[in-house]
Amino acid sequence: MSVSQRALGLFTIIIMTLFIVAGCNHENEDNPEDTNIAPPASDNLLLGRWGYSRLRHKNSGQWALKFGEIIFNEDGTGSNQWQQNNSGALQAVNNTFSYSVLKGSDGSFIITRLESDGSTKVDRYVLSDDGQALIVDGAATSDRQFLWVGVKIAEDTRFSLADLQGDYYGLDYRTFLNGTTSAGSSLINFDGHGEFTIQITFNRGSGLEQINDSGVYSVSASHQFMVGPFTGYFNANAKFGVASILNNDNIFNSHFYLRKADQSYDLADIEGQWAFVGFGDHDITNPNVRAEFGHINCDADGQCLFSLRIIRSDGTVDTIAVTEQLTLAADGSLSGGLVASSAPGYGAVVGSGGNIMLINTSTGFSDVNSEDRAIGLAIRCSECSSLILEQTVH
Repeated sequence: MSVSQRALGLFTIIIMTLFIVAGCNHENEDNPEDTNIAPPASDNLLLGRWGYSRLRHKNSGQWALKFGEIIFNEDGTGSNQWQQNNSGALQAVNNTFSYSVLKGSDGSFIITRLESDGSTKVDRYVLSDDGQALIVDGAATSDRQFLWVGVKIAEDTRFSLADLQGDYYGLDYRTFLNGTTSAGSSLINFDGHGEFTIQITFNRGSGLEQINDSGVYSVSASHQFMVGPFTGYFNANAKFGVASILNNDNIFNSHFYLRKADQSYDLADIEGQWAFVGFGDHDITNPNVRAEFGHINCDADGQCLFSLRIIRSDGTVDTIAVTEQLTLAADGSLSGGLVASSAPGYGAVVGSGGNIMLINTSTGFSDVNSEDRAIGLAIRCSECSSLILEQTVH
């Protein structure tokens, strides 16, 4: 959930002490707390192959997109291959690494990677309870903001067109080289034979707009779906997917899919602890980009406490706590609280067996923000708590 300066007067804001140790390149030396422990290799839940999309903005104005696969092996080695758009320069990159894992007392994982080029990178991950989604803290460094979301790829799964069939929710944030930004939500129907129709509602600076479109999709041998201009990875049951537009030097975007009504939902399906990442911008004439990280705690009545750390490209940092009253329909659509009455029914949703939330917090989708284009994603993490207070070095 994104919170703009204008929204601060609408809620009770709790300003806390924020511990950030500044570093270079958002990934540097690790400084874990004494309560962090290294899990045995057999208990390393991050093992395996992950498809991911990472959208990054630097305070200098530079945008970059990475989309690819990262593999964590049981022997402490791994590989990472991705396609990137770095300020309009397209490139394919491959590397290998060795890594170590420390599990924090707050439910997150600190992964230190020694890259094949000799550099050391440190990131803070959170894994969903069902082991199908992975997020990274993108709000821990003062000179950049980023959104990193991964989906577990099942090695023994071979998809067909029929595996992607029925209605899906979509969530997208993108920016262009000219500085224009857009955040949208969608309802997509895949026919199981290679064609889809889509209704998209988006905000690109002048209120909500809506379009209808159609296209074709295909399946590649590498567990990838090609949906219109998007290249995407889905998990084994095709309930959750991440995607980006590649081979276009003008676009930087992250897109997420969530199967609609994969089960019948009620409030019990959002009760408990969630980890949250958010990304967006404020003020179309003078964009201020921000990343958010934290947790959500929902009770049995749909009262959800959002505790978030927000870091912005203008150098400001906030730590906030906001309570929202949410309701949940049987098809997984959320309403009430931060969801505007004018928002389409697919603007804030729950899916993947009650393990993932997609929330569009742009102006028009949410009553919280003004002049915003922003999105958020939450994963169920029963062991997570106080994520905004963890002291981490990046």
